[in-house]
Amino acid sequence: MSTYIDASHNILRTLTPAKWQQDLAKSARGDITGYQEATNAAARAAVKKHCADAHRGLYHPASCGNPISWRRATFDQANIGGKVSEGVVNAHASAKAMGVPSNVNPERDFTWVGLIHKASGYKVLRINVHTASHGVLPEANPRNTDSAALAHWKDWAIGQYWLDVVSFAARMMSVQDPGVKSMANLWDVVSIGGDYNAELTQKGRWYYPGSLLPALFVADRQPKGIDHLQHSHGSDATIKRRWSLAANSDHKIHFVERTLVAVTDFPRQ
Repeated sequence: MSTYIDASHNILRTLTPAKWQQDLAKSARGDITGYQEATNAAARAAVKKHCADAHRGLYHPASCGNPISWRRATFDQANIGGKVSEGVVNAHASAKAMGVPSNVNPERDFTWVGLIHKASGYKVLRINVHTASHGVLPEANPRNTDSAALAHWKDWAIGQYWLDVVSFAARMMSVQDPGVKSMANLWDVVSIGGDYNAELTQKGRWYYPGSLLPALFVADRQPKGIDHLQHSHGSDATIKRRWSLAANSDHKIHFVERTLVAVTDFPRQ
């Protein structure tokens, strides 16, 4: 059975190029890697150089800090109906654009790419997320020093963000394979990963990812912490192992190895 490694790497936009390259060498263990905070020109250049040197494909749209790369030896980018499978979804306006004072919550988006696993032919959709920072701190938490306006914006923002993610993922899960006449989904694996800025054990409100995601996604084996990797129920994959590595970044680099295996999409009772 074929396996592949999925990785999530928040590169921390304030590091030096040398430290970025050290961390990027670690996250390159992922056959697919989703990055966060690759926002400024220097960070974009570091990711681009790393992927070129490491023979990795890269999708990094303009004005977006959440690129995705893949090992060219393991994956080809999918071309469905004559279109390359990739995109960015702008979830909501930034706090600043809405008149809320903030310097740490720019506009949030999520990216996605469709890939074909060369050894198995399985089609893998990867969604890369990075939602509002400190968005799940209860008002009574001593660390919550936000203004009332910013706290209110964060509640709205994370709710809108995860609703957009869930809506997109559900739509991709339901796309039927145009080349198969029987009941077959186009994407064999729909996966999500990134900086959730929330522990999946946090379920205090309906719009937290810990509350919204379980209906669509298999639980992360590392629910604590704020970086996660998951795949959808019905995906033709199982988790082989899950781990993380220390990095120069203020986030660990996270990995999951998945085994590609047929799974019943809609099991009967």
